[in-house]
Amino acid sequence: MLQHVYRSVNYTKPGQYVKCFHNPEKALILHNHFPLGCLGGVCTSYPVGTDLAHLQHYRSDCVSTLKKSCKEQYKDHSVKDTTIWRWKDALISKTTSALLKMGFFGSRSDSNRIG
Repeated sequence: MLQHVYRSVNYTKPGQYVKCFHNPEKALILHNHFPLGCLGGVCTSYPVGTDLAHLQHYRSDCVSTLKKSCKEQYKDHSVKDTTIWRWKDALISKTTSALLKMGFFGSRSDSNRIG
């Protein structure tokens, strides 16, 4: 993640391809990008401007619905954005700690063990 620091200068249209926070007391059905159903029938959303935050995907290509405009609209307009490096030390430390706890960095003898 820390090595992928180029992103498009352009953003998708407001309300498209967004991430959001969900109120667990109201959400009934969730998708990773938006609520599909809420208790009381109405799902409210509160947009956050790109001056405050932006969604950063780390992928080699655009999603299929943006394929036609991908190169001209996004790939041809990239900028180096190292903002994520601000959290580099904490990110590495906490990720390493979590992976150790889950056993992803076992010793060589552990990886050779059967059963």
